[in-house]
Amino acid sequence: MTSTTLSERTRSFCLKSLLAAGASTAALAIGAPAFAQEDDAAADASEDRIVVTGSRIERAGLSSSSPITSVGRQEFTLANTVNSEQFLNTLPQTVPGFDSSSNNPGTGEATVDLRGLGAVRTLVLVNGRRYVTSSQSAAVDLNTIPTALVENVDILTGGASAIYGSDAMAGVVNFTLRDDFEGLEIDTSYETSQEGDAGIFNTSLTFGSNFDDGRGNIVFNLGYNNRESLLQGDRDEAFFTLNDNGSGFSETGSVNVPSTFLFTPGSTVDYTEVLGINPPCDVEGTQEALDDDDNPLGFCTTDSFGVIFSPDGPGVDVFVNSGPNTNRYNYAPVNYLQLPQERYTVFTSGSYEFSEMVEFYGQAVYVSSQTEQLLAPTPVFTTITINVDNPFLDGDTEALALINQLSGGTDADGDGVDDVSILAGRRFKELGGRSSFLNSNSFQAQGGVRGDLSETWSYDIFGSFAQNNVTITQTGNVNVPNYQQAVRDGTLNIFDDNAISPSSALTIFQTGNITGQTEQTVISASVSGADFGLASPMAEDGVAVAGGFEYREEALSTIGAGLGSDVAGFNQAPDVFGRFDVYEVFGEVNAPIIQGAPLVEDLTLTGAYRYSDYSTVGGISSYAGGVSWTPVGGFRFRAQFQRAVRAPNIIELFQPIVNGFPNIEDPCSGGLGGFDAFDAATQATVTANCTADGVPTAAVGTPFQANAQIEGLFGGNPDLDEETADTFTLGVVLEPAAIPGLVITADYYDIEIEDVIGTVPSQTIFDLCYVDGVGEFCGLITRSAAGPVQIFQANNVNSALLATDGVDLSLDYSMDLGGLGTLSIYSLANVTFENSFQSLPTEASVDCAGFYAPPCGEPTPNWSVNTRFDWELGDFGARLRWQRISSVDDITDTGQRFVPGVDAYDQVDLTGFWQATDEVFLSVGIENLFDTDYVLIGDASAEQSNTFPATYDTIGRTFFARAVLQF
Repeated sequence: MTSTTLSERTRSFCLKSLLAAGASTAALAIGAPAFAQEDDAAADASEDRIVVTGSRIERAGLSSSSPITSVGRQEFTLANTVNSEQFLNTLPQTVPGFDSSSNNPGTGEATVDLRGLGAVRTLVLVNGRRYVTSSQSAAVDLNTIPTALVENVDILTGGASAIYGSDAMAGVVNFTLRDDFEGLEIDTSYETSQEGDAGIFNTSLTFGSNFDDGRGNIVFNLGYNNRESLLQGDRDEAFFTLNDNGSGFSETGSVNVPSTFLFTPGSTVDYTEVLGINPPCDVEGTQEALDDDDNPLGFCTTDSFGVIFSPDGPGVDVFVNSGPNTNRYNYAPVNYLQLPQERYTVFTSGSYEFSEMVEFYGQAVYVSSQTEQLLAPTPVFTTITINVDNPFLDGDTEALALINQLSGGTDADGDGVDDVSILAGRRFKELGGRSSFLNSNSFQAQGGVRGDLSETWSYDIFGSFAQNNVTITQTGNVNVPNYQQAVRDGTLNIFDDNAISPSSALTIFQTGNITGQTEQTVISASVSGADFGLASPMAEDGVAVAGGFEYREEALSTIGAGLGSDVAGFNQAPDVFGRFDVYEVFGEVNAPIIQGAPLVEDLTLTGAYRYSDYSTVGGISSYAGGVSWTPVGGFRFRAQFQRAVRAPNIIELFQPIVNGFPNIEDPCSGGLGGFDAFDAATQATVTANCTADGVPTAAVGTPFQANAQIEGLFGGNPDLDEETADTFTLGVVLEPAAIPGLVITADYYDIEIEDVIGTVPSQTIFDLCYVDGVGEFCGLITRSAAGPVQIFQANNVNSALLATDGVDLSLDYSMDLGGLGTLSIYSLANVTFENSFQSLPTEASVDCAGFYAPPCGEPTPNWSVNTRFDWELGDFGARLRWQRISSVDDITDTGQRFVPGVDAYDQVDLTGFWQATDEVFLSVGIENLFDTDYVLIGDASAEQSNTFPATYDTIGRTFFARAVLQF
């Protein structure tokens, strides 16, 4: 069962840190730059109009009030970036979203998460326009953007809803594709780890041509990518699921074992009589274990709460819950550590200028991407009925004696045969692993007309249609009613390991299928004018404005088959249907107020406003105001305030109830982090609340909650309102004339988002009920008579608050070394002061800055740095990239963890390149040059693979080679 739902994952993202970096203002001289700099640099002395990310105004020399970082094409080449998130996840602006390691949790997709505020709060654009989202996550799947065609990626951090509309709360990532290419290019690379596995092959063919004396251009691209799978079992550190026991790591796993586990807490099973072995504990029943001679298994009764049918043949054994001889099933090795992927890309674009007033343009992209998730065989933990005359018990005296004793001579189902109804856990490895194969096909076509209306006014009218189709085939599921009936009828042998025959397996095996489709239609018209006669008397340049109208319609449909509430394996997949449309008007102004005065070389005010009328939430407004002040050359202040909004997406609004299995520490149950973690007074309160909710008093505090993954029900809410965010940034750009080639930026940011959409965190529901005694939350939890939680429910609400603030820093320095070439240093850094999450107005805020583990999720470092050193001499060059993440602590640690936190983490990558001829560019590189140690974290605090694989490398040192041929 997957460990977390979409709502839970979204909530986890909301708790991660806000990592951002300002960009500098001068372009590097080096031939293969890591970063093209901010919009100011792009606007050089030429008189050509330009449009920068974060503005619709066309004007040369336009400078932004918000920090913008631009990643150039050559950065992707030198880093051998095959998938965009590969590189974006290393930037301080981002906290890793889903990527190639996201097996469980994961959707088979890749996303970008600016400032850790959630992938759905990051707006992804292609060529400055919206791109189709996925039906699985409601975010753009970066797998569907052809990396080989990326010319540059602009990253604007901070709200931008007034410019681009909903979703741009954390910022914007704008992929600019190559649409003015002439010639033929073949780009091929291969990457592999030092173990000879985890290979990635990528190749693309691009050709383009100008025609009609340069008035027209057409570009065509074909791309292919193949990423090999890697299992957790292929790395020693991920082979076992590790439990942090306070003094070290112990191997742990699931109570659902291939030979079937019977859950017997509080039973009167006589282990000596039934099993024919010495009592696991001393005769007084205390927790003092006997010596090795009397207790060969090395456990006490309190270390077990059930029995298993012997995996080695007939017989029954006491279930050993922990320790070196634990019977728990190790589900780790058959999970993917790197998801396989195969991707095909077809792209074309063209433009033709009839006159200065009329230029037609268009582009179309089709991407087919196949990925797969692989989990351990399906576990089923449910109530089964075993008749004492079950034919598979014949001859197994121990098993038959146990069933007879548990039945107590009763016939619960009235069929004339004594039976026992009991909770049982089984791992159905006879069905093979759980595979979820995702086939995603995305298509977008857009076209429009643009041109100059006069010397000062221009226009742009375009339409876009995009569609994403997803087909998911999930195998290895178990039909639970069929399984229960087969056990009752005595036709399914669950009393041995690998005992289910192929014919019997077919009666309980179930394949699930999900088909999803999202569609997006956009029609937009805008005009822009600059220097048209309206100007401040103290400024040389006139006022520039832009405005327009936009209509957008989005629709989503998901149809699930074979994945209902009666199926175990993958989560439920009910049908989802929904749509909305929005009419929007927007305007923007850039007004120079003073220019060329003492101490005011330039003072410019900016403003933007957008009104949106949604068919779901009605009318909402977003707006922004900023100032850019240059007192003297090489010194500039910038500040901006933005009110950003995000309307709820279709999944958040209309998704029916689905199940998920988050990790929860039940306050009523004993064990590390649960009842045992409370002081005596709190334990007394919890005991009273748990008893009032139906938990037997004798069971409270005992480890009766056998499985930490508790089933929850999560669903949409059509009555949701929009989220609102207030973002404030204040920064400075230094470009001292005394040190040519040096640019330094520093930007303070403060973001607060209200009415955050999501479910109340699962752990919070349990804590509010049993620790704080809030009855309304107890009503969301259903327990069995013995105490274990059977299910709980939480739907989307506008209840949470996100807040974060910090400082972004950048340093850019380039120097000429004479005969030794050119050296460039570029560094991005972030310092996070606060990154907090408040799930309910009545709840205390949780600050995740400097922490990881639930409820914070991914590590939220107090600071992080990404620095690269570039050297070039003639046709040769090299790059050394150093990424450092500050130390982080386990937020759940109360002094009991063996690993209370992770030390500062460093990774160094090295690339060398050679421009062999005008037509041939070659590069080789080593990622994770020093093979930094695998970061081990206990399973209860880690995300997957005993770590956070999107933050800390799990593959090890890798090597790549790349060749680019241009003709």
